[in-house]
Amino acid sequence: MKPITHILLPTDFSECAEQAFGLATMLAKRFSARLTTLHIITAFDDDPYNPEKKFPDLQKYYQELEKRAGVNLAAAIKKDKSGLSINYAVRRGFSASEEILDFAAENGIDFIVMGTHGRKPLSHLLLGSVAEKIVQHAKCPVLTTRMNPPDSVLFDGFKRILVPTDFSEHSKRAAQFAATLLAPQGSVDVLHVVEDNIHPAYYVSGQSSIFDIIPDLRQRSKHFLETFIKENIPESLNAKPIVCEGRIAYQILKYIDENQIDAIVMGTRGMNDLEQFILGSVAERIVRKASQPVINVK
Repeated sequence: MKPITHILLPTDFSECAEQAFGLATMLAKRFSARLTTLHIITAFDDDPYNPEKKFPDLQKYYQELEKRAGVNLAAAIKKDKSGLSINYAVRRGFSASEEILDFAAENGIDFIVMGTHGRKPLSHLLLGSVAEKIVQHAKCPVLTTRMNPPDSVLFDGFKRILVPTDFSEHSKRAAQFAATLLAPQGSVDVLHVVEDNIHPAYYVSGQSSIFDIIPDLRQRSKHFLETFIKENIPESLNAKPIVCEGRIAYQILKYIDENQIDAIVMGTRGMNDLEQFILGSVAERIVRKASQPVINVK
């Protein structure tokens, strides 16, 4: 994959965005990358005090920016002793997601890190209207987070990463990227979920599991996983194959809940209607429901 040299952190100065800042700085240190924080000024359709949808005065905005975010961001940067190159950028636009995507394309962004909940009362709309579109359309990996990561992650990196795979090229790239994110002495769990869609005709025979119908399926799947790991994750890293049966998104979330996973790295497929449907049915659910950071790799 392309080396990570420039990381983008879109922010609305919410608590969730501040939590993403910690992950962004950790990753910037890990990759020795530049970090840019970006805020988008938008003319909101639902603002009754701005019927003409005029942008605020830039000078007044900068004063508010300094008041609202300058103290916290400056303090965080001042504490950082790694010599990170951190820049600030402000853009105006009617669509925050489009401005973020344009900025990423224009500035050679290799990795986007962002929170999934904003400061507005209907904060979940940020995920639907901004972060979700970034995940779908960004050309680079995107990390989304909705909770404050533990200090161990911020200081040491991800010690245990889950990589769900369907053996596609996208999941291969996800596994390769996960290997670059792993903390020293960390481990990668590579999970393949065999969907349990069984034709009703099999019910009369008492067979309720796909593994009953195809007895060697689990062993074959594990063999494919072992080959997948050998081809995409360095031998020096600790990686283990896991095979389970069920609905894909449910089993991924169940595995996350039952194990001490620090992050999920998964492949996503792109922008056409079918691929967005796939994203909506699996990756979107993981992004929305997982407490841990989720990294989507194209």
